[in-house]
Amino acid sequence: IVVREGRIGIDMCHDDVEKELVKEVQTIEGAQSLLMRALEQTKEQTRLLRSTKYFLDRDHQNKGTALEIDRQCEALQETSLNLSMYHGNAPLNPGNVTNDEWNEFCRKNIDRAAKEINNARPLRAYINTLLKQVIDDLWRQYHITNDAFKLRIEDTRRAKDKLESEHYEVSQWIYSYKKII
Repeated sequence: IVVREGRIGIDMCHDDVEKELVKEVQTIEGAQSLLMRALEQTKEQTRLLRSTKYFLDRDHQNKGTALEIDRQCEALQETSLNLSMYHGNAPLNPGNVTNDEWNEFCRKNIDRAAKEINNARPLRAYINTLLKQVIDDLWRQYHITNDAFKLRIEDTRRAKDKLESEHYEVSQWIYSYKKII
């Protein structure tokens, strides 16, 4: 379009090709805008999914550590080294977690993960639809613009052929009058 705007005088024409080129630019800019918004939504959803994965991985790692501690404790016997006997009740450590708290924490992590996965599915479907629509729109406008160019080129070719034909006839006419004179 910039090259076409640089034309001067009679060459400065506003034809179907220019109109279609302007539409093509608008289509591209609109597609870029839609894709940028979709990209932002995708980045945010990816961030949420990574956060959820981090918490699930951390929970899984903590459970593995707890299981390893339980296995080591199960293997302890009264004759194990560095084991002193304690008679009586041990005070409850406030850092301990009850079984119900443990299960509730696990359930919350799993529910959050399921929620984020369910939120990601419609976004993925929307992006797939958006990409298909953008590609279709761009290809459609590309073909329309190319067809306009082809028509314009054909019109120019016909006009050129007509001018060449008329030039030949006028040249023949002048030559014949020169002969007569």
